[in-house]
Amino acid sequence: MLCGYMKTGDKVRLSQAYDKRSHNKKMKDQLEAVIRNVFQIKEDILNWNWTSNDVEAWDSVGHLNLILELEKAFGIKFEIEEMFELEKLKDIENILSKKKVL
Repeated sequence: MLCGYMKTGDKVRLSQAYDKRSHNKKMKDQLEAVIRNVFQIKEDILNWNWTSNDVEAWDSVGHLNLILELEKAFGIKFEIEEMFELEKLKDIENILSKKKVL
């Protein structure tokens, strides 16, 4: 910044950073909506450390429904190994990050 003014390149980088944060928030909101819908979670706050022991509807059928809904919502495919990595809600976020969705 020079004398209170931003150079054009700085504005572009700032705009790109804002766009990425905005995109990530939108995707995280969509992820939360999918989780809430699949597991019928009514609580105001999701605890990303919740496991299948903490979420009543997270049984084997719920797990498959979650995978299917995530694939549909984000246009991705889970590898078999990734399906077995989902032990807590945070794991979903981590896999989506690896897939460049979040």
